Order: sequence, then C-alpha cells, then structure tokens
Amino acid sequence: PYHVMVVFVTNESCSGRKVNNTETDQSWWELQERLDLSLLHREGGGSGMVRVSKGKTFQAYLDNCHRRYSCLYCRAHLANHDELISKSFQGSQGRAYLFNSVVNVGCGPAEERVLLTGLHAVADIYCESCKTTLGWKYEQAYENSQKYKEGKFIIEVNHMIKDNGWD
Repeated sequence: PYHVMVVFVTNESCSGRKVNNTETDQSWWELQERLDLSLLHREGGGSGMVRVSKGKTFQAYLDNCHRRYSCLYCRAHLANHDELISKSFQGSQGRAYLFNSVVNVGCGPAEERVLLTGLHAVADIYCESCKTTLGWKYEQAYENSQKYKEGKFIIEVNHMIKDNGWD
C-alpha cells in the first residue's frame, strides 16, 4: 500500500497544503488521480481527521507552524496545542489532557464507565500507527455539568511528547 503524508494547514500565515507520495513528490491532483483519493476527507475543526478506504494507509501530519503533541512510541502526530482544552484531567495511569480534536487515532467500542466525574460512555482511543492505547473519547456524559466533554478526547501525558517549536 501507499503511505501518503497529508498536511492540513489551518493557519493562513503558513504555507499551503502539500501532499507527498513516499516514492516521489507529486501535486495534490496528480496524487488524487493516481490513488483515487475521492474518499479522503477532513472531518470537523482545524486539525481534521483523515479517513481512507480501499486498504490504503494514510497518516495525517499537522502543520509545522504550531506546537503539537505526538505519540511517544512512534512519533505519529496526535494534536495541535491549539486543540488543548485542559491539562487538569486524570487518566488511568496518571495525568491526562483533554483535546477538542485529534488525528491518527482509532476508536474502540463505546462502553459505560464510572469516572471521577460520574458515569460516562467512553471509547478507548489508540494510535493508528503503533496501536498503543492513548486514552479515551467521551461519547456521552449523563450529567448536565459534564456535557461539554462529549466528542472530546483524553490523551494520557505518559503516552505523548511535545513536538515542534516548544523551546
């Protein structure tokens, strides 16, 4: 399968979108034509999520203009710092961050769990590249005060690194 780098640029001061084939650089349209990427699309906000069909392997790369978080084990990009909502969460293995959106993660089945803030329906999330469990996605919150978490993602701090421009 082809491995394609997809860069979604969300800051107008950064350079435009660039897509590379690992064998040779090509324009976006040439690559789309060659690999039939009509089913490749972004979902939601600035970071976007990459979806693929036909068994091709794709990975989202966040733009180089922002600080970002990456998987500790394989360095796959996970989230832009701009998508961070809170650093005040507790994961099953320690501190965790709440993000509005993430990339390069897969989602397991939703299940009900009693967390520190009450009953929630959550789905474990894992790195699409190395398959490491990173945290969970809040699918549903049953208490009104917790509804803001729905559709958001928890990534445990011990599974990610700060990447690009943190100095």
